[in-house]
Amino acid sequence: MTPLYSAEEPEVDIVAITGLAGHAYGSWKARDHPWMLLRDFLPTDLQQNGHKVRILTFGYNSALLESTTTSSIQHFARKLFDSLKRERTGENERHRPIIFIGHSLGGLIIKQALADASQKNEQYYEDDAVILSSCTGLFFFGVPNRILNVENLRVLVKDQKNEHFINDLREGSEFLWQSYQRFTQCVELKGCQVTSYDELRDTQPLTQAVGIDADHSNMVKFTDSQDDRYLQVLGRLSQSIGSASIIIEARIHEVIKPVVMVPSSMNPDFVGREEIFRKLESLRPPKGGKQLRRAALYGLGGIGKTSIAIGFCYRRHKAHPQAHTFWLHADSHETFNDSYLELRRRAKLLRDDDPDEKRPLERVEEWLESSASGDWTIIIDNFDEADSYLAKHLPLQGGVILYATRDRRLIGNAQYVPSGAGVNTDAMSDKEALEMFTKVLAADASAALMDTEDAHELLGRLERLPLAIAQAAAFTKETGVAILEYLEAFSKCDSE
Repeated sequence: MTPLYSAEEPEVDIVAITGLAGHAYGSWKARDHPWMLLRDFLPTDLQQNGHKVRILTFGYNSALLESTTTSSIQHFARKLFDSLKRERTGENERHRPIIFIGHSLGGLIIKQALADASQKNEQYYEDDAVILSSCTGLFFFGVPNRILNVENLRVLVKDQKNEHFINDLREGSEFLWQSYQRFTQCVELKGCQVTSYDELRDTQPLTQAVGIDADHSNMVKFTDSQDDRYLQVLGRLSQSIGSASIIIEARIHEVIKPVVMVPSSMNPDFVGREEIFRKLESLRPPKGGKQLRRAALYGLGGIGKTSIAIGFCYRRHKAHPQAHTFWLHADSHETFNDSYLELRRRAKLLRDDDPDEKRPLERVEEWLESSASGDWTIIIDNFDEADSYLAKHLPLQGGVILYATRDRRLIGNAQYVPSGAGVNTDAMSDKEALEMFTKVLAADASAALMDTEDAHELLGRLERLPLAIAQAAAFTKETGVAILEYLEAFSKCDSE
């Protein structure tokens, strides 16, 4: 990372990344002219427009591209953010708005870096999140989105080690498609102004963007400050700089509308279980933590796992009103898929320009792992036959996942719940059972009036299981039979 210019108290950082076979300095300098865009006339013109900026350029050796394009791009993207972090050490510097300028491959590196930062990597999260949230403008010059006519680029890398890279920019490129998907669907930069320039000479423009009268190499080389092409770019860049602080301010005050996807409202007859709630809260990640936390409620059917999970959802929502809550049914692969796709719909992940989007389940997973999803909790209910199917689609970082299961073997399964993260759901205590029985049977009655030997015997026979208690109380209330009479009928049926 090389600083080229800085105002006395800069308010915006402009970071330029060169393209394929380019040079961090020479790529921005017009042929047969002494002027270099980023150093010689852009700073002066921006200053005259009242903008205080710092301009940096990032260089890398594209001849060192590996045989695997994706790993090469990820390597350079990591280098970009690491270098930028070293240049932004003070508190004011760290949060200063950033406008990225990318030419050709440089634009792909920017997109990769922003997408990677959105994935909440535990090792880099804090620093990456600051850079990500500071990005207010993107200027792309000849950056391929989905496809690019590459015939005229082959001469740039002919006989070099990175010549193979051109093949990954060709029409139908899987690499470009995945890059486009990750950037457009995982990176969420509220208010960020994106301007794309396509060359109008030699290479074919393939996106709805601003045309610039030059070929791929010369589209970032301007002869002087009066170059018509330069003046066009200067005007848009000035607008972007002027909006930077407004964008940052709007992000700070933005109110996120969370998605609360829970199957029912809080059960009015729910009582107790405070010890279980305390255990669940202790499994929550600490404030600011970004690692995934997984836990499981396990116990017999009818023991109240679902009711406890619903209660946990509403407690969580009350404490963290901006967090998402998603409920997934895992009775079968089909119900899980349906729930995941409902999450996708509720979170508005289906893009209008991609109605036939591929990999819908993977799309949800990527979004949950990205910073765009914010804070979230997922409840996976009725996951009673653990296999590896769910593990293929669930996120590996970013929030909290709580399983409700009858299968204790889920605890300690590396794919799902680590050892020590299981919460046993026992039968209710005598006090909790009596309180629930009273609430269902007679909402206006006190537990003391129901605290009889017959009631305790009945609750004991029902093994203090919430589902059985609710059914018995509802039947008694509807039919009007006395508790002793119900107990005698229950004992008779039990003996038969």
